[in-house]
Amino acid sequence: MKHKRRYQPYAGRLGSFWLRALLIVVLAGVVCFAVLAGLVRSGERDELHGEPKLMIILGCKVESWGPSLLLQDRLDTALDYLASHPDMTVVVSGGKGDDEHMSEAQCMYNYLTGHGIDESRVFLEDQSRNTLQNFRFSRTLLEQLGHDVTEGVLVVSNGFHLTRARMLARRVGELTGIPVGRALEKTRATATQSQTGEDEARKSNVRGAYRALSGLDLTGKRVVLIDDVATSGATLAECASALRQAGAESVVGLTLARAR
Repeated sequence: MKHKRRYQPYAGRLGSFWLRALLIVVLAGVVCFAVLAGLVRSGERDELHGEPKLMIILGCKVESWGPSLLLQDRLDTALDYLASHPDMTVVVSGGKGDDEHMSEAQCMYNYLTGHGIDESRVFLEDQSRNTLQNFRFSRTLLEQLGHDVTEGVLVVSNGFHLTRARMLARRVGELTGIPVGRALEKTRATATQSQTGEDEARKSNVRGAYRALSGLDLTGKRVVLIDDVATSGATLAECASALRQAGAESVVGLTLARAR
């Protein structure tokens, strides 16, 4: 009597191949994530300097009740800056998404003018669908209004979006002459300011931790210093001191959020 042999799936070289392929895909994903995370972290703290007379606020999600939290952060940051710069011209840039009841530009316009900004200062660019178009269409609008974009444009956005915006701004800058770049570097590691404690401890934490890039000459320049989050203002003050030592005539700090 013959015995039936039990079927067993082959687990030889083919299984080993797919296991190696899966590991390669996973490792590639980890490497890509690490690279992108590094770009975002570095891009969040890149500085825009020059003598800005123009501002572009990049659009973000519009909810049924108004600007999303991220968009409101941008608008509130812009409001703080515009309050002390009454002659600055503003372009609000962003089209209408399929799930939005109005364009991002219109929503931003309503928010700014509703918080006291004169309507004559704010112009709508409501056709863009991505960040590159934000820059291109806003530049065209500003030039049609008779402004010289080569004198500098201040861009308002958030965290990871600034990384993408910085890369695209450099591309546009190559065509327009708008200066975009770093001005400072760290001289030593520091603790996270929000976890340091009282104001005096925060000042001590960052004292002497920043310097202007080697060879940077800011003589007579007015600099806008961009950072993501302000806590006590100690970091901004230290960075401003380093920029003034490099010859900057004045330094204005602009952050996207305030941590308590």
